[in-house]
Amino acid sequence: VITKTDLSPYLRVNVEQLKANIRQICPDVPVFALSAETGDGLPDWLDWIQNQLTTPVISRRDEPVIVS
Repeated sequence: VITKTDLSPYLRVNVEQLKANIRQICPDVPVFALSAETGDGLPDWLDWIQNQLTTPVISRRDEPVIVS
């Protein structure tokens, strides 16, 4: 996930080149370029996350959350 892509016009960062570099190292990895500021890329990333879920996530407020 490449974040803060809305800042790329103000920095010397080429998002397409970053994607190409990532794919050169690992061609099969999904690459997402996101901007929370503009919303660019978020629908594709959220769709990918949804597709990765194999079982529904159930949350119960009365159960403690354990992080190991």
